[in-house]
Amino acid sequence: WDERRTTVEAHSILHASGKRMKQHKKTVDAVAATLILEGYLTFRRRSGCE
Repeated sequence: WDERRTTVEAHSILHASGKRMKQHKKTVDAVAATLILEGYLTFRRRSGCE
């Protein structure tokens, strides 16, 4: 599954939520993984796969 922009997007989400950069390092991978999973599940839902 495409994960090219998820780390950048995760940093953006964390920054918008008020987290400082040091705090990003602790959670950025978890947020990126959530974005990947969310994108995949949305794709499956839209393509009629269950």
